[in-house]
Amino acid sequence: MSARRTATYRLIMRTLAVIVPITLHALVSHAQVNGYARVSALASTTLTIAESNETGGNFATNDFIVLMQMQGDVIGSNTANNSSFGNLDAIAAVGRYEILRIASVTRTAGVLNTIVLTTAPTLDFSTAANARLQAITFERLGGGGNFTTTAAIPALPWNGNIGGVVAIEVAGRLTVAHNITADGAGFRGAAADADNAAFGSCDGSTFVAASTSGQFGLKGEGIYRLTNTAWTKSKGKLLNGGGGGNSHNGGGGGGNYTAGGLAGAGWNSVAPCHAGGIGGIALSGHIGATRVFMGGGGGGGEANNGVSSAGTNGGGIILIKADTIRTTGACTGLRISANGVNAVQAGNDGAGGGGAGGSIVIDANAFNLATACVLNVQANGGNGGRVNNATHSGGGGGGQGVVIFSSTLPTSGISVTTNNGAGGCNNNSNTCLQIPGSGCGTPVLWLVVQSALLAACA
Repeated sequence: MSARRTATYRLIMRTLAVIVPITLHALVSHAQVNGYARVSALASTTLTIAESNETGGNFATNDFIVLMQMQGDVIGSNTANNSSFGNLDAIAAVGRYEILRIASVTRTAGVLNTIVLTTAPTLDFSTAANARLQAITFERLGGGGNFTTTAAIPALPWNGNIGGVVAIEVAGRLTVAHNITADGAGFRGAAADADNAAFGSCDGSTFVAASTSGQFGLKGEGIYRLTNTAWTKSKGKLLNGGGGGNSHNGGGGGGNYTAGGLAGAGWNSVAPCHAGGIGGIALSGHIGATRVFMGGGGGGGEANNGVSSAGTNGGGIILIKADTIRTTGACTGLRISANGVNAVQAGNDGAGGGGAGGSIVIDANAFNLATACVLNVQANGGNGGRVNNATHSGGGGGGQGVVIFSSTLPTSGISVTTNNGAGGCNNNSNTCLQIPGSGCGTPVLWLVVQSALLAACA
């Protein structure tokens, strides 16, 4: 080899020595493991698929899925322009999930068309217009033995049809060496108001308004799939999605285990008039081992000066089944989390509400946790946005999520938090003089359900 070729070869190898580790790190630093499919029709054992994402995992014969009702037609007659707008009628199948096995799949040009199950679901699921049903691959990591994470495992963010869930099973010992997260992967927060409509007096009596209406912020997303454009705006909550601000004030926080916080009274509000968005409803009465929800999105702030802020996303859902959950060595910041997102600051307009915490279900027979590597399990609500102005409304804080275990926790090596998000400050004082509502209720750190939560993938 000539001297020139040798020098070129060495330069290439030195370059690769730098580029390849960076590239590999970029490839493995975050690794979704699940596939997702929207089910548009369900007939006995056949699921018709309308949309799918198999980047993280494929739907394949003999594998297991989680069939989960994400949204449903649960608003009933609670659609009048009053404080009852957006209340829950009947929960039906929303939040329920069932683990089922795949008999076969069909594809056209590589795109998933149908999933045929070995047995029909035992639950009554809905694919109606105001509902969303999805299948998630229930990934068996470790090939039936032990498994140690090699990269962070995030959920695909919910897009209105699919996503929001991490679902994994390890037959043996799961060593958590990287974060497993569904932070901000849940129901979507409302966009900041783009109308910039001025309004002179406090409006505390409008709870629902059309998408074409000025002077009202957008509602956050929740367990009812909104298709009626006459209901998209104003201060009334939309089930566990926070209400938008009325002119020109903040959005309510999203709800999950507890309700989201009420936005501040804000600009031109004189008691008893209150123009801030109402927080999303609490769903604690329906939550259990086999029914969990994504955190509701925060309501959007309303603007007449173009400087409001958006509501933020709620946390998603994490389902983990393992014989043992293990950490080892020394570490900081290791977490399994489904947190809601904090809303950002607004100017002299309304701020957005925080997203609610999501839901985590951990079905493990035992824990083997290193005291020097604390595992942080979190389903916290996001904070409402504050305002950089003396008189406008901060957003409400997101409600707390929920963490469910199938066995008693050890006394060390683990920290569990399901905190309510804080309300954003209504003014720009260094010591906040007026604070909107935080997520409601006393934090419940965790629930222990002494039973198997997730069916084994035999």
